[in-house]
Amino acid sequence: MRKFYAQFSSKLSNIFEKRCKNGGKETKVIFQDFPGGPTGFELITRFFYNNGVIDITHSNVLFLQHVARYLEINKVVFGRPSLMDRTEKFLEGVDLWDWSELLLALTDGQRLLIDINPVSSVRRLVGEFVERLASRCLTTPSSYSSKCSSFRSSCDSKSTLISNKSGYFRMFWWFEDLTTTLTIDLIELLVKKMVLEKFDHVTISKFIFYYQRVRVLGVTNIVVRATIVEKLINLLSLLDKRIISIKGLFETLDCFKFEANTQPYKSKLEILIGLQLDQATLDDLLLPFPLRKTKKYTMYNVNIVLRFLKNFLLDGNISHHKLCSYRLKRVARLVDSYASEIAPDHRLKPSMFVALTMVIPDSARDSCDKYIPSYRNLS
Repeated sequence: MRKFYAQFSSKLSNIFEKRCKNGGKETKVIFQDFPGGPTGFELITRFFYNNGVIDITHSNVLFLQHVARYLEINKVVFGRPSLMDRTEKFLEGVDLWDWSELLLALTDGQRLLIDINPVSSVRRLVGEFVERLASRCLTTPSSYSSKCSSFRSSCDSKSTLISNKSGYFRMFWWFEDLTTTLTIDLIELLVKKMVLEKFDHVTISKFIFYYQRVRVLGVTNIVVRATIVEKLINLLSLLDKRIISIKGLFETLDCFKFEANTQPYKSKLEILIGLQLDQATLDDLLLPFPLRKTKKYTMYNVNIVLRFLKNFLLDGNISHHKLCSYRLKRVARLVDSYASEIAPDHRLKPSMFVALTMVIPDSARDSCDKYIPSYRNLS
C-alpha cells in the first residue's frame, strides 16, 4: 500500500523511505492540516485508487492543484503527466473560461479549502475576475468572450441608448453574483486586487456596502458577523476616504451595535465617518446611547459624536483656520442642530454639553447660542 501511494507522491515516498531506514515496521502518517480535511482526503484517495485517473473540472481544479503541491504529486506514472502538471495546464486556459466557470471554480474551491489564502491559483482567478470586470465590453455574464476586444467599439456606441436603470445593471450586475457565492476571505482578495489595479473606488465602495447589506444582516453568529464587518472596514480603509458613502458608513456602525471586543475596528470606522462628517445629517448623529445595566445614561451617544468631530478637525493635520471654510461651516451648523436636539436631556452632564458646543471654533458659526435656552443645567 505504501508503494502504491509513493509512486504518485514524492512527499509520501520520502516519508515512507525515512521510516524504513529507521527500522519502523508500522507506518502511521497524520496530516493535521490536510487541504479540505476528510472530504479533500477522500477526493485525492480516489485519484490514487484509480491509478492516477481523475476528471479535472472547474469545480475541483483549485483543490486538486493545492493538494498536488501539498503531497508533491509530481511524478509521471503509467505514462500520464503528474497531477501538478495536469492541473497547471487546465488553469492555463483560464482566459477562455466563461463567467460561470470562473465563479464555479472559486465557489467550490472555497468549499473544499478551509483556508483559501495560501492557494496561489486563487489569486490567478481573482486577477481574471478583476480583468473582466474592468473590461468595458463586459455587460452581462453571457456576453463575455475572451476575444471581447473586437466588440468594444460596438459596446461603446450602444451605451448611449441604455436607460439609467439598465445602465446601472450593466455596471453592477456582478454585485449579486459575487455576494451570494463568495466568502469574506475571497471578497477580501478580490477588493485588494481591485485597489491594486486602480479600479474605480466608487464602484468598490458600492460593492462593499452591497455585500454588507446582504451578508451581514443574514448572519446570526456574533463572532462570524463581527469578523465580516471588521474585514469590510479594513477594505474601506484602502479607498479614497472622500468617495465613501456616509450613509453606508453609518450602516456599518449599526452592525457593531451588539458586538463586543471590536474597539480597534470601531475606531477605524469612526475615523472614516469623521473625515466625511460634513456630509452627515442630524438623523445620522442621533445615535442612541449603548444599553447599560444602570439607568443613568444619556438618551444619545454624545461621546461618539465628539470623537467624530475630533477626527474631522484632525483630517490631514489641518488646523482650524486652514480647513475648508464651507466644510467647517456645514459641520458647525450640524453640531448646533445636534446640541439643540440633545439639550433637553436632563441626564446630559454640563461638561459634556460644553465640550460639544466648544469643539467647533466660534468663527465658523453664524450664531452660537441658539441651543442655550434648551439646556437648563447650563449656568
